[in-house]
This record gives sequence, structure tokens and C-alpha cells, in this order.
Amino acid sequence: SLERYHNTQRLNDLLSNTTVRFDRVRLRKKKHGGDIHELKYNRAHWKYTILEFFLEHPNRQLLLDEEFLVQIYDLDTGKVLPLNERNPAYPESALDNRGYRFLYDGNLVEVAYFNSQKKKSQNYEVRIFLLRDGIAYPLKNGQLQIVKDGKVVEK
Repeated sequence: SLERYHNTQRLNDLLSNTTVRFDRVRLRKKKHGGDIHELKYNRAHWKYTILEFFLEHPNRQLLLDEEFLVQIYDLDTGKVLPLNERNPAYPESALDNRGYRFLYDGNLVEVAYFNSQKKKSQNYEVRIFLLRDGIAYPLKNGQLQIVKDGKVVEK
């Protein structure tokens, strides 16, 4: 159908032309506390990952009200760090344990990603996806390593 064609075309446009521009990344014990710079003594303390980023597209209107997913990924185990706090915008969501979901409103995106587990690995990255029909599509520049060899990658 024509509508399906336009949907596919729009999806291709979004995936080809949307870029993530990371502005700030901070690892913290408390949401508004001091920043953690290495994991050696802070494995149990790292609970919040504070992210600020922009989504960019030549036609920014296309991004509005699209749904996106933010994940923190353990590169050593190959597992996503679950979001421990339920997202009140999606109380019934089965995706809560897969990451933080949001609808894009055109502004700087600010996420406080909470995970209370002790972090045992040495390497972590942030991954940002476009969500469509339950499928997560990776975005260009949508990966950013935030911990490398136990040290926080300053951004």
C-alpha cells in the first residue's frame, strides 16, 4: 500500500539522516552528586548515568514524536544494564528493562539512567535507537563508549 511505502521511506530517511550528537555524559552515585571518574573504588557507587544529547536531521520535523530508546550496554558481558526505575510515561511497558524510552520533542534530550547493580565490568557504552513496531534500529553516531578499561571516558 502507499501508506506502507511512505512508512518504509520515512524509516529509511530517519535511519540514513538522523545523527546523535552527545553533549554531556556523567556517571554518579546520586543524581545531583559528584562525578565518578574511574570504577576501581566506585563499582557499587555508580548508579546514575546522566546523558545530554541532541538528535539531528536535515528535516527536524521528521523526528518530532518519534520514539527512541537509550540503553547502557556492558561490552564485556554483552548485556544491557536494565533501567531499575519504571518510566511513568509507559507504566505497562515490557521494554522498561531494555532501557529508557522517550518521544522526541525537538529539544536537548536529558536522561538520568538509573541502575543500582554493582558494575563488575571494565567497558560500557551508551546506545541510542529509533523504536518502530517493537524493533530497535541503531542510529548514526548513536554509540558512545562511556567506560573504557575501568576509566570513565570524559565527554
